[in-house]
Amino acid sequence: MRDDTEFADAMRRLSIVDNTDEAFSRRALLKGALASAGGLTAAGILGPWERAAALGAQVVPPPEPAGVTPPAGLLLLVQLGGGNDGLNTLIPIAGQAGETYRSFRGQVAVADPLPLLVPGTTADTGMGLHPSLSFVASQFAAGRVAMVQGVGYPSSSLSHFDAIARWMSGSTVAGPPTSGWVGRWLDSIAAPSPFQAVQVGNAVPLHLVGTTRRGVSIGEQAPDFGVSDDRSDQLVFTHMQALNALPASRGALAAKVGASITTAMQLNQQISPLYTTPAEIVGDGLTKRLTLAARLFNANVGVQVISTVQGDYDQHDDELPTHAANLAELDLALQDFFTALDPSLHGRVTVMTFSEFGRKPWANGSRGTDHGMASCLMVMGNQVSGGLHGTHPALEGLTSWQDAPATTDFRSVYANVVGTWLGGDAATVLQGAIAPVQLFAAPPV
Repeated sequence: MRDDTEFADAMRRLSIVDNTDEAFSRRALLKGALASAGGLTAAGILGPWERAAALGAQVVPPPEPAGVTPPAGLLLLVQLGGGNDGLNTLIPIAGQAGETYRSFRGQVAVADPLPLLVPGTTADTGMGLHPSLSFVASQFAAGRVAMVQGVGYPSSSLSHFDAIARWMSGSTVAGPPTSGWVGRWLDSIAAPSPFQAVQVGNAVPLHLVGTTRRGVSIGEQAPDFGVSDDRSDQLVFTHMQALNALPASRGALAAKVGASITTAMQLNQQISPLYTTPAEIVGDGLTKRLTLAARLFNANVGVQVISTVQGDYDQHDDELPTHAANLAELDLALQDFFTALDPSLHGRVTVMTFSEFGRKPWANGSRGTDHGMASCLMVMGNQVSGGLHGTHPALEGLTSWQDAPATTDFRSVYANVVGTWLGGDAATVLQGAIAPVQLFAAPPV
């Protein structure tokens, strides 16, 4: 039996969790939480300095950064939580590498991988995709998927918490991480929209938390705060909005709270129809979250980065059926995402997956695999440079239970995504100069 407690605990510790099922929602927010600014903090409205002020600290707000003008690039991040088995996702088929893979994995080897050809040619890459990833394979053949091999970082402790923290922070600066890579990019935006970075879920993870700004979370269910047509709720909403008209002499924080209440209501009124228009979202889980993500992009409300998580990849036993089901859900969700995405946005949207680590090359005694150094990730979209990137971890010569080291620093992926797709300063965001993997054939259009 799998135990996802470690992953779930790591995510709780590395996220700012709403006190509600959905951000900006639930009547709990109407029961005094907003009066103390705490409810707004949970909903992602107040920035770090304002949270400190709400707790009574004497602080001076930092100046607004000069910033960069956001380009047209839109990014969807899908976290494969628990440690995706990269070796059973992007699979060696041909030659000695294929033989070694099958001998190491035994009954945990994938029997019928989907062979991958170099996009636009008949040249065999010698690699295959898991058979659950038929849509991804079709996009790879069309040159719209970059598969990055051997992704990870040196000297990983293979702890869920440590690894997730490293991937989310995107930095090697010593000490506990206090900000994430998308959050630091968000800090650099001259005039971000309230929805510049969004987590579809009920918590804001570390990678969306910056030094002065952070993303917001949107639940899988439509919000009711500011939207409910209940008569008593409408009366409360009216009085709350009146806070925004209070005299400025009440102080900067009071003015911020009043403005934030009004903003939250207005945003909910904008996004609430997305749950049912053009029709009720069919399905649940990742499919529902990615369909909602597509509608958020389509709505043009200022969203540039959307993130969400799919769990249950920590498969120490009986891996094959669960991993196949997870990848099938991912494949279908990606297909539904691009189906729901407005065709005019297909040249602007890129999807990137990530996972905190991979699995050992060797199957264990429980028909599963244990935490390993290297995995793979995919970057998908019309503008990517399709094909294989990086070097697949070498399996030949490994002794029993020896791990295969990572061959591609995950920050080199971030460096290209930040610098090329999001138009940010990668060295500043990643807190150091990182040579990028070249994943894009053309800029967003």
